[in-house]
Amino acid sequence: ARKKGIKLIRYDYYVDYLPSDLIVTINYSEIGRLQGKWLLSKISRGNIIFLSGSPADPVARELHDGALSIIQPEINSGKINIIFEKSINDWDPDNVPGGIEDVLESNLIDAIISPNDGIAYAVINILKQYSLNGKIPVCGMDGILENCRSIVTDDQDMTVIKDWNDRVDSSLEAAKDLFKGKKSADSFYEYEEEKIPILYVPSVIINKRNIKELIKRDWYTKEELGL
Repeated sequence: ARKKGIKLIRYDYYVDYLPSDLIVTINYSEIGRLQGKWLLSKISRGNIIFLSGSPADPVARELHDGALSIIQPEINSGKINIIFEKSINDWDPDNVPGGIEDVLESNLIDAIISPNDGIAYAVINILKQYSLNGKIPVCGMDGILENCRSIVTDDQDMTVIKDWNDRVDSSLEAAKDLFKGKKSADSFYEYEEEKIPILYVPSVIINKRNIKELIKRDWYTKEELGL
């Protein structure tokens, strides 16, 4: 394609090198920062559980570091204490138990950062065993139906969605710009001598106040959400 002068847009993640003219993707560091800001909007001080995704996954590191960049000043000041921190191997919810139960029995927990909805759902099930569901704010990511129902029932506080439609729409708009010789970029992915422009698609926080946004976006119906 490049030899023939055909433009290539990649719209997904960019961990592996692929020669392209533009990458349209999600800013996982920004989602981490959204989760960190969410935490500080729920508590001004207190004890938290901080869960991360698979330690081998760069996405997990970006989410973790993004959230930590927001809450670190509050940790340094002593207002926020990380009582328990764990990386969940393979992002597998079955790997969530182990340690959290002891923390819940011996400490007052004020909020829990979960990197995604699968892990958040496992956390909520653990909280239910201690009759703490709905009493400790939990965040997530992905907008999984079961978790969105949990938002409606107040068992989960919020999730962050990454809408594929937004990525496709942004890619089509970017293609029009490339036809005109324009390149928009929020950042760059550097590989050896090459710098590939990156265009980030905004992520959307979903909570109980704007849960109907999922209906507008044709993610779920009112009945599926239990509204």
